Amino acid sequence: MMGHVAKKGWIIVLGLVLLASTGQAQAKELDAKNPIIMGYMNAFTGPATLLTTLEVPGIQLAVEEINSTGGILGRPLKLITRDDKLNPETGVREAKDLVVNEKVSWIHGCTSSGVARAVSAYMKGEKKIFATSVAKSEKLTADWGHRYFFRPTTNAEQEAVATARAAVKIFGPLKKLYNCSPDYEGGHASWRTFLAAYKKLVPDAVVVGEAWPKLGNQDFTANITAIMNSEAQLVFTCFYQTDILTLIKQSRSLGMDGKVAIAAIWGGFYDVVQKYNKDFYPQKTIAASHYPFWAMDTPASKAFVEKLKSKYNVLPSFSVNSYAFTKLMAKTINKVGSLDTEKVVDALEGAMMETPVGPIEIRACDHQSMWPFMVGLVGPVPGWDFYGPRDLVSVGKEAYPSCEDIAKLRKP
Repeated sequence: MMGHVAKKGWIIVLGLVLLASTGQAQAKELDAKNPIIMGYMNAFTGPATLLTTLEVPGIQLAVEEINSTGGILGRPLKLITRDDKLNPETGVREAKDLVVNEKVSWIHGCTSSGVARAVSAYMKGEKKIFATSVAKSEKLTADWGHRYFFRPTTNAEQEAVATARAAVKIFGPLKKLYNCSPDYEGGHASWRTFLAAYKKLVPDAVVVGEAWPKLGNQDFTANITAIMNSEAQLVFTCFYQTDILTLIKQSRSLGMDGKVAIAAIWGGFYDVVQKYNKDFYPQKTIAASHYPFWAMDTPASKAFVEKLKSKYNVLPSFSVNSYAFTKLMAKTINKVGSLDTEKVVDALEGAMMETPVGPIEIRACDHQSMWPFMVGLVGPVPGWDFYGPRDLVSVGKEAYPSCEDIAKLRKP
């Protein structure tokens, strides 16, 4: 199917440039000389460009639909983009330019949680709304959260808890655990959270080994051999993209694949599963996604997938979250009848965001969406030419920290 997202990246970026003129043409029926401006920041260059190309089509589609149905307050929505280069200092500089010089009403974006944290702190000082659909550190809506930050997607803590619960439900109470995750803060945090959630369900579970290869590791041979010698029953990993694909390939060649259960928390996102086929996919493996569109048989989801395919020649991933929140912003501003940030924030708190997976609450206490994480055993997907998680276990708001927990984390 649409397995060439990365190759389409330059087309999508070009589309952003053309979007302004397209939007202005549509907006002539509105107040074309007085657009409402939305900023978008992400990595348009460097190693994370793929994630940008997976998110941008959702914003493009939302802007087009908003402008074709009356705009915002009778004005067209205009999108201005900036490259944060995965660098916090660059991110803050570009955010400042968008706020001070471009007069944006809000900013969306950032793949890196480190960049998102820096931009979020700046936007807090400016009392401007900032939202992210990709940066996953739970601290963004917990310890570092504030009135002007919103996250219309899952976070790393909820994903780890959901994966632990699904692992027990799908595989049963396996007791010998092994971790093989990247050696950076996100990897360590995901493993800690998964282990704590798993041991609540299987108290006598024990860790028989841990491995911490670097991101971009090309040889997992020693790690796989150690796992096979450890008598592990379940391996947890939060490797992603090229790393998880390399791990799967080498585990197959060394004979581990299909013998040890694997919980690959980020092995079920579309940019990964599009590489799976009947000759190459992880056996006895659960993987997860916040939007496994291939397994969602609803009119809203089907319509969204078809729109992205027909207009941008891509299939959805993070675009679903950016699309939904951009539409929610337009709806909310029109509802309150003002661009006043304080009124908009008040209206967003507790709002239900319409999405292709159904209505999703934007929780008032931390502005974290209660988006579900869906986990399933990887296998053939009917109607598609890739393999992915199916027969899904959906875990939603019950896996997020409580508002009481959030309040404790935010105490000085």
